[in-house]
Amino acid sequence: MTSAFTVRRLLAGLRRNLALTVLLAACCTGVAIASPKTNPCELITRADASKALGVPARPGIAYSASATPNGPKIGCVYFSPVGVVRVGFQTGGRAAYDASRKNAQPGETDLSGIGDAAYFIHSSIIAIKGTFMYVVTLTFQGQGEPPSADHRLTTLAKKAASRL
Repeated sequence: MTSAFTVRRLLAGLRRNLALTVLLAACCTGVAIASPKTNPCELITRADASKALGVPARPGIAYSASATPNGPKIGCVYFSPVGVVRVGFQTGGRAAYDASRKNAQPGETDLSGIGDAAYFIHSSIIAIKGTFMYVVTLTFQGQGEPPSADHRLTTLAKKAASRL
């Protein structure tokens, strides 16, 4: 009876603190998440986003995967009048990255020189460095992408890898 009571009390405590639940789940399942020292808005800075977009970007908005505002931040988005830059951590680490590559579709291209491995799909680069899987997206609105969009996206993904 005592152990069942302890388990119920522990579960009640976990429900009250969703951020702790996310961290506990990541720990126990081997899922890689951002470390407390890795702020996604530091992987790609406002200056980096502005340079890639060709116009000043608004300050980055960090977001979390949980409903609590103080949960671990998994992504950052920068808006501008011409487009958006987004960087975000993905759960699953190397296993998830490898699984995503096994399901390769036409137009997905492997890239070298970005983290441990990376590939391009549409307007995003999905990369892995160590235990961190992340995605960098660069999209332009209106008149389409400039001719240098792929180069700009690659530069952003390399900067993110260098800061992990």
